Amino acid sequence: MNASLVDAAPATWRLFLALWPDPAIRDAIASWQCTWTWPERAAPVPPDRLHLTLHFLGQVPAQELSALVAMLRAPGETFSLALGVPDVWPNGVAVLRPESAPAGLLRLHRNLAQCVAAFGLPLDARPYRP
Repeated sequence: MNASLVDAAPATWRLFLALWPDPAIRDAIASWQCTWTWPERAAPVPPDRLHLTLHFLGQVPAQELSALVAMLRAPGETFSLALGVPDVWPNGVAVLRPESAPAGLLRLHRNLAQCVAAFGLPLDARPYRP
């Protein structure tokens, strides 16, 4: 391995856990996103970055990534998610919130929270807002 690449590797990674839509769903959301009139301060997310955040983990030391991935084995189930509430967060990011949070999504969030806590990372104290 090239020594300069090793030297350039970050000591920590800013991480979050998320669900990423498949290409067809991502394209449909992106097309729908373009039909709205967003406030001037809104920054719509580029199609290749569309996701549903489950947990923000913050800065994680690079040497802990493998162990973290091994811990993230949370049971999940199939659920349907109906999107439809456009919103703008205080930082200007344009979001499309679900009409409601399905029980399967909430269970996945809770199960992953247990994994994250067991790994020793802090959890966001605020209520989960998909």
